[in-house]
Amino acid sequence: MDTKSRDFPTCPGRGQDTKSVNLHFPKLSISGTYDLRILLSRLGITKVFSNGADLSGITEKSPLSLSQALHKAVLTLDKKEIVTSGATKWEENALSKAPTLQFNRPFLLIVKDEYTNFPLFGAKVVNPIQK
Repeated sequence: MDTKSRDFPTCPGRGQDTKSVNLHFPKLSISGTYDLRILLSRLGITKVFSNGADLSGITEKSPLSLSQALHKAVLTLDKKEIVTSGATKWEENALSKAPTLQFNRPFLLIVKDEYTNFPLFGAKVVNPIQK
């Protein structure tokens, strides 16, 4: 996936000064499936998986309990352009070129919420040039 240029803070977390960078991501698809029953049990949420569960607020069928709870996340990067919002406040010299950052070796990928900065998805890409 290529993007023409993207602005990044020169001091991560401060977001005041930005530089343009040409990004080149490989085409990739990452997915993961997680058993939420284990995670919910660690949080003390177990009754929903037993015969004593009260799910009358979401269904009229009674008695009803969950046998499993799964979460699947998929992230796909392809050759389409990423659209972002923001404005560049720099005027670049015609002779200067933005540096290129090519993700052609192992890297960590974190997708964060733009407003809260909370991580939504994380992945380790081991071989980005593998087809």
